[in-house]
Amino acid sequence: MAPFFMKKKILKFSKRPFVKNIAIVATGTIAVQAIGIVSSPFITRIYGPIAYGLLGVFVALTSIITPVATLTYVTAIILPAQKKAAIGVARLSLFLGVVITVIFTIIITVFKDTIVLIFQLQDIEPYIFFIPIVIFFGAITQVYNQWLIRENQYKDIARTSIIQSLIVNVLKIGVGIFHATAGILIFIVSLGQILYAQLFKSVTSQEVRQELKLKIIFSRKVSQDHVSLGKKFQDFPLYRAPQVLLNGFAKGIPILMLAHFFGPAAAGFYSIGNRVLQMPAGIIGKSIGNVYYPRIARAANNEENLKPYILKATLGMAWLAFVPFVTIVILGPWLFKIIFGSDWATAGHYSRWLSFLVFFEFILHPSKDAIIVMGDQKYLLLFEVISLLFKTGALFFGLLYLNSDLSAIIVFSFTGVLLSILLMILTYYRG
Repeated sequence: MAPFFMKKKILKFSKRPFVKNIAIVATGTIAVQAIGIVSSPFITRIYGPIAYGLLGVFVALTSIITPVATLTYVTAIILPAQKKAAIGVARLSLFLGVVITVIFTIIITVFKDTIVLIFQLQDIEPYIFFIPIVIFFGAITQVYNQWLIRENQYKDIARTSIIQSLIVNVLKIGVGIFHATAGILIFIVSLGQILYAQLFKSVTSQEVRQELKLKIIFSRKVSQDHVSLGKKFQDFPLYRAPQVLLNGFAKGIPILMLAHFFGPAAAGFYSIGNRVLQMPAGIIGKSIGNVYYPRIARAANNEENLKPYILKATLGMAWLAFVPFVTIVILGPWLFKIIFGSDWATAGHYSRWLSFLVFFEFILHPSKDAIIVMGDQKYLLLFEVISLLFKTGALFFGLLYLNSDLSAIIVFSFTGVLLSILLMILTYYRG
């Protein structure tokens, strides 16, 4: 009787829209990560640490700017109750994406030689101008992705992500067999971002695509809407955008500093190590986050107590991610050597210590989402400023004064752990 009752209860629970949506996104994310896991041993053996490190520097530079290419107005697309207002926010986001892309094209043109010299990018100098391309199509991807989330089109999001990942990884392997260079990797990654944007756009309704054409976005009439909507959601550029920018810096700085102090190979070790750690984080975090954020937003609008939502999501994510991260701590160097090749054992040592940081930053996501819906983005911005300063200082101390890349990683990681724990505690009591 008891097993039958439990089975019935589980089936009922699994049919809830919230749970079904998480399952759909999780399935897509797992498939994407599976493609990455299967292809990575081939890619790392074909290209090697130096080429992978140069790609890592390129991705770090684009990843700092791309999330703020719309000044994070894109995050507000799901908030308006009326579809017309949501379209207006999407238009504003695309408008800003174009403007910021133009600005960074000018910056890169003027400071190209300096960027190449600082980060030792001589081997990929011709590909520097791919950065604005990735930024622009990254902004387009964000807009259509958020629209699909608003419309609960989670199946389309999952399907699109799988197709894009499959094509990009097949290209990396297929082309790399004949011409394995860092430039080829960068070209394929840039092409993948263009493909991603077009795939998301293709599964969006014709009506929405018509409303988001560039000629409409830059029309005089719509420009007035940009101003009014920009003021209405000004918390996003004022607090959310700086926070996201600082977060991008925090993620990119280790790669950039390792490349500067220890060369592209060290950046490559960090890149692959961090990517492996982000796989379980991506599988669970993206799936839960895409559904959790709108859910907690509704709870806040209904003036519910947010503490239960924050606690359940945090503990649930910690439970799900515990085993993968502990495995890396215990077996990291051995696993990397076996899976990616003998040249990558150092990346396993990096990952062993980085796993502590990634785990706590991963379970911090529910708290960050709660801060946004509570309208306390200025506190999140303050946290990111403090976090960036302390973590960068720890990394700089390790690289310059300890003169050790691994020591720098250890100090950097545990500094981030302490900061994450502090924010989780403060957010819970604020909720």
